[in-house]
Amino acid sequence: MKIAFVDFMGMAYSVDTPYMAPLGGSQSAVCYLAEQLTAHGWEVTFFNNVRAPGAARGVAVRPVAEVHAGALASFDAAVVVGGCPAGFAAAMLRRDGSWPFMAYWTGHMADQAAVANLRDPAFAAFWTSCCRRFRASARLPQHGGLSGRCGRRPVPRPLRPLPRDRGRRLRRRRAAAATGAGDAVGVRPGLYPNTFEETSCIAALEALGLGCLVATSDLGALPEALDGFGCLLKPSADKAVHAAQFAETMVWPPAPGRRARGWIDWLPQAMASRS
Repeated sequence: MKIAFVDFMGMAYSVDTPYMAPLGGSQSAVCYLAEQLTAHGWEVTFFNNVRAPGAARGVAVRPVAEVHAGALASFDAAVVVGGCPAGFAAAMLRRDGSWPFMAYWTGHMADQAAVANLRDPAFAAFWTSCCRRFRASARLPQHGGLSGRCGRRPVPRPLRPLPRDRGRRLRRRRAAAATGAGDAVGVRPGLYPNTFEETSCIAALEALGLGCLVATSDLGALPEALDGFGCLLKPSADKAVHAAQFAETMVWPPAPGRRARGWIDWLPQAMASRS
């Protein structure tokens, strides 16, 4: 099985990237999935913003410009990750159906700019045709085309009970989140001064998995993702103000040491430089 993951969002990465550097949540999930698919014998290729072909952990990565030159013709399936330009759908439609099975994997809300093209009838028609083609091949029930909305989904609960000691640690983290006493119970905080309306947030989920008490912004699906195991701060529309408030409010302990004070001073400057 040959599968391609196509990313038009402007990021350059390989399967190694999420182990070494910050990366978007959807892109990180794609990397983890690709590594597992390769381990099961699938042939996986990334197309993203890399400048030259390469490979990591058995997964090839190629410049996304090759997609416009017909590079997907040799694949059994292709998944577009994040956002999709209208020109790509139009070009695929001109191929008269000579494309692999296509899927659109986006972690965005329907009102976010990355998926605004779904409101375009021609763009939506392309993805609807992909849905119908897949359903016809897989002999699935016909439900029409694209869903009319894309909303947040609840974070799945564990399928098995947590081990007793881990459950105890999580209860301590919930208590610390409720009281603000993270330093009192020896919990390591995970600080995420987010300004984006996340629809899940792999960064927060991975921090929880490492046993951190996550401190982040009360935006999007983050309250749902944390499920009480974290601290939430209402963000200011001014990023510099939000950074200053977040740094002062979320640092443990209440009287921060030299390293924490350096972080408090650095964060507003870093966020202001990106605004």
